[in-house]
Amino acid sequence: MNFRFLLISILLLFGCSEEPERSAFLMPDVAWSFREGSYENQKLFVEAVYQYNDELDSPIPEFYFQTSLPVSRVTVLYSYWVEKDDDWAEFREVVTIDSESGMLSLGELLFKLHEAVRPNLADQDRSYFEGLEFTSSGSTDQEYSFKLVLGS
Repeated sequence: MNFRFLLISILLLFGCSEEPERSAFLMPDVAWSFREGSYENQKLFVEAVYQYNDELDSPIPEFYFQTSLPVSRVTVLYSYWVEKDDDWAEFREVVTIDSESGMLSLGELLFKLHEAVRPNLADQDRSYFEGLEFTSSGSTDQEYSFKLVLGS
């Protein structure tokens, strides 16, 4: 099966923006803050994301986070700023997220991403999830790369 075609299909069905410049975004309509605390497990985290979006009057379909990407690994690039000696420095990090079951679900992806980036983003102005921008396929058909899009 052509995994690139499958990813595009998933993007179209589950959160791909209609705007051409945002057509390669995953989960652009999911609201979340990386200022939220750590979660004991994925189930509690996903429940918190559903509640967060409900409180913003932007509900997410119940099955949404059970949707799986056709890959077992995702790398995500993100950046944050740190003040040092009255100056600001930008840091870039790459997080690698591996599936525990072979196919990475959106819930597992966002949960693991939250736990990985939260320590660096919790005190940042730009700490709000605005989606994942698809950047490339990885070295195999089982890996994709994204850039974390943050807002304030």
